[in-house]
Amino acid sequence: MTTAVGSARSFGSMGPARLLRIELRRNTMIWMLPLLAVAFWFDCYHWVSADTPVWYPRAAELLDHELRDFSAFTAGVAAWVATRDSRRRTLDMVTSTPRPGWARLGATWVATTGWVLAAYLACVAVVYGVTAAKVTWGGPPWWPAAVCAVALVAVSAVGFAAGLFCPSRFTAPLVAILTLLLSSAIRSTSPYAMLWPTTNASPGNTGGLPVAPADAGVFYHVLPDLPIAQIMVLGGIGLAALGVVGLSRPAAGGPRPAIGGRWLRGAAAAVTVAGLAAAGTAAGLTGTARQGAYGVVIPALHDAASDRPIPYTPVCEYDGTVPVCLHPAYRAYLDVVTAAAAPLLREMAGLPGAPVRVAEVPSDVLTSTDDSNSTVWWAAGSAITGTPPVFRFPMPQFPPGPAGLTQLTEDVQEILAVTFVSDERLIPPGTDPGDGVQAQAAVELALLRPFDPQAGQDVGIMTPSSDAPSPEVAAAAGRFAALPAAARHAWLADHLGALRAGQVTLAELP
Repeated sequence: MTTAVGSARSFGSMGPARLLRIELRRNTMIWMLPLLAVAFWFDCYHWVSADTPVWYPRAAELLDHELRDFSAFTAGVAAWVATRDSRRRTLDMVTSTPRPGWARLGATWVATTGWVLAAYLACVAVVYGVTAAKVTWGGPPWWPAAVCAVALVAVSAVGFAAGLFCPSRFTAPLVAILTLLLSSAIRSTSPYAMLWPTTNASPGNTGGLPVAPADAGVFYHVLPDLPIAQIMVLGGIGLAALGVVGLSRPAAGGPRPAIGGRWLRGAAAAVTVAGLAAAGTAAGLTGTARQGAYGVVIPALHDAASDRPIPYTPVCEYDGTVPVCLHPAYRAYLDVVTAAAAPLLREMAGLPGAPVRVAEVPSDVLTSTDDSNSTVWWAAGSAITGTPPVFRFPMPQFPPGPAGLTQLTEDVQEILAVTFVSDERLIPPGTDPGDGVQAQAAVELALLRPFDPQAGQDVGIMTPSSDAPSPEVAAAAGRFAALPAAARHAWLADHLGALRAGQVTLAELP
């Protein structure tokens, strides 16, 4: 008994700094660090390192995977350490010490959260370091990294509060499972769902497209509107959870320790109110969000300076046909795009409206609607405009690795063929071109087949209701492709305007 009392007094004489040092050395989260490293290596790192070497896509992948991987561990361990005294039946001993409860519990929570943030920041350093060695443009975006860090702090606070209020050995696994399900299940298109960073919701868009284009941060700055709102709501939830812990009072003989005196409960009340106010304000602001061309715009948080394009000097390549120019962020793909476009450009040379230059333009998520029935989805945002005409196209998304380069080649060819042949601006508004669209698809297919044996399997040249060209379109395409190159070129020179306007039928194709 004397030993127990002496230990309690020794514990009570410890300062907060010493308590924190002890918690950092003995915290349960230390044993989770190898698991976090394994999760990072097999999930996040392999996804990010194989992605396009452009800053924002990799930062977005980091936010998505790291928050999913770390949040369940963080919430579960935070709940577990919060129930430690109850599980070990040492609550009476630690309560009898003169050290206030907030110092003990605060040191435990800070140590747990500190180890999580240290592991997360190490992962950020690895990802950004690997990316810096490969990218050819720009610098690392910090908003996604900051959002994930605040989210982990909030998850830790909520898990810790759950452990204190429900001190059962089953609390930690249940909290971890619920957190994992929450981070994976939110897919609502309500603007409020965007407050959870891993959701793919987009305001006013039932297709659930990402809220920012893949080339965000390349042509235009990454809009900070949504990250600011996410930090406000997640930070507010974390503050409110910690404040509720400070407000709690143990029942007589109850399982929860005393946190502090009246002054602490007053401070906790202020923190709780501030947290709820921040979260409520962010939710209200998010209700006014709208999908902009280059990201989510929240009027009260929007800075007009973010709408200005980022100046750059394009990188170009000329292989004897027409120059092909890309943003320097995509310098690594210049050879692939040039080689993909060159055969079609030679086929189009001399035809009305044939492009004399190829230039990359920024993606516009407002025009890239995820509609699998659209016959021009791949061509969204691309156009042949100007005098002399220039083929302008956004860089399509493509998977990593050699298969991705093949996909990029096919996509560039399809976008070019669809844009050149299917000029919807020439079709009078409100009219149905009917068979004219099928004739356009047949010509596109005929132009592509010499260079892409699999042409016709993608949405750019499909009929609206199938995954492949109809037999009639395929037959007309084969008939047109069988013509000698000179005859095909001469027919296009005479009929290309009518074909673009939807005035040519399948039967009229030679």
